[in-house]
Amino acid sequence: MSKTPAHHGIDLFAPGGLTELFAFHRATFGDAVMEGDDGGDTDKGKDTTVAELLAEVDKWKSLARKNEDRAKENADKAKRFDALEEANKSDLDKEKARADAAEKALADRDTQDAVTKDRDDVAKEFGIDAALLRGASREELEDHAKALQPLFKKDNAPGSVGAGDAGSSVHDKEELSADDVVAAAVKR
Repeated sequence: MSKTPAHHGIDLFAPGGLTELFAFHRATFGDAVMEGDDGGDTDKGKDTTVAELLAEVDKWKSLARKNEDRAKENADKAKRFDALEEANKSDLDKEKARADAAEKALADRDTQDAVTKDRDDVAKEFGIDAALLRGASREELEDHAKALQPLFKKDNAPGSVGAGDAGSSVHDKEELSADDVVAAAVKR
């Protein structure tokens, strides 16, 4: 079995193989000529010289180079457009994040202001200093105020024994020594 390619039983690499193949095709197809889209001969009966063919090749090379240059310009413009679009997108994302942060800060401040107002109202209502109250809602503040209220009743205030008589002049009494003050305090 031969390893050389054979078409129609003809060895193309044998001496005279191509001539034999052409003869086979002429016998099969006759004097058929390949026609173009317009049904006419593609060469239109014109003999083309080598110089004309080289000129045609140069023309197509020139057009190909122009197309390549245009494609490179378009690619550069597309890259710049994509970069600009990405930069604008980044700016938009930055502004959105900034706006979200500002809205959150405003909401936090409004919440804190509401808690401060509630704390002042509850402190006034229960007669307790607002700095002592703890809680994040009005209910928590009221519960804390109720828990603290017994500690601030007038009955629980320390007595004023030995502190002097109400309405009397302080200058009329003789001055107490430190030992006298301690003794009066222990006596209570």
